[in-house]
Amino acid sequence: MLISILTPVYNRKDIIKLLFESLLLQTDQQFEWVIVDDGSVDGIEHIIEPFRQRAGFTINYLRQNNQGKHAAVNRGVAAAAADWVFIVDSDDILPPSAISVIRQHTRQVDDSVNGLAYLKQMVRSFTSEPVRGSDFPEDCYKMDSCKFVAIKGDKAIVVRKAQLLANVFPLFVGEKFVPESYAWNRIFDSGLLLGYNQVVYQGEYLSDGLTNNYFKLLQANPNGVLAFIKSNLQLKKIDANIYKQSAYHFCPVFSFKNLREIYGATSSGRFLPFSLMTLLMFVKLKMEKKL
Repeated sequence: MLISILTPVYNRKDIIKLLFESLLLQTDQQFEWVIVDDGSVDGIEHIIEPFRQRAGFTINYLRQNNQGKHAAVNRGVAAAAADWVFIVDSDDILPPSAISVIRQHTRQVDDSVNGLAYLKQMVRSFTSEPVRGSDFPEDCYKMDSCKFVAIKGDKAIVVRKAQLLANVFPLFVGEKFVPESYAWNRIFDSGLLLGYNQVVYQGEYLSDGLTNNYFKLLQANPNGVLAFIKSNLQLKKIDANIYKQSAYHFCPVFSFKNLREIYGATSSGRFLPFSLMTLLMFVKLKMEKKL
């Protein structure tokens, strides 16, 4: 079963070469690489043909005007040839066994499973000691959205293409970001996510990456943040972890206008606990001097 590796990229011509080298080293080459160039101006298009000449796998290169990672994901998913999509950032790499491990698991699951989750190792540079998030409570751990949000640390996610097509990221004029959990929470609200305690992904935090200055990113994209929060509060199942995640994202874009918008899209039974959680979160972040 083929895997579509999807990589949105923006001005990472030199960095993406490390990812390409790690794909060449995969012990299982049954995958395609879909690269969506989100309006780069560093000449990345000129390295694609040399990549193709060396690769034993298909490389599908797409280019669009700069719209943000979420828009690039929408475009790449639509173009993916495989039933399973693995989003891999341009500044990250895969260990040699990654695709082999993932393909083995995709062959074992039934239709009740919408996605697979694996451990990530994150480093400040690829020469430093890697640090990974917490393990799942057990291997092949069954999760819905609530359980997944409660798991600490970044995870590598492989999702059915059909589910990503059914839960595309919304686009807003003048904005370039929607939290990835917008899609994950919706997808795993309707089907299982299985968690495996195997590392299939190594990531590097870059100073210009999405993980840096996250609150500033949220403030610059309020409509995308509000869409995420409203989607969270409309999930079939919701618990304290979802409320906490929603409140955390709302605090940087708080205004009474935005609060009224959420009120208009949310049942009163969910708006009240969300409001209380937001108040507690706001105080906490103020005390920690993060706002």
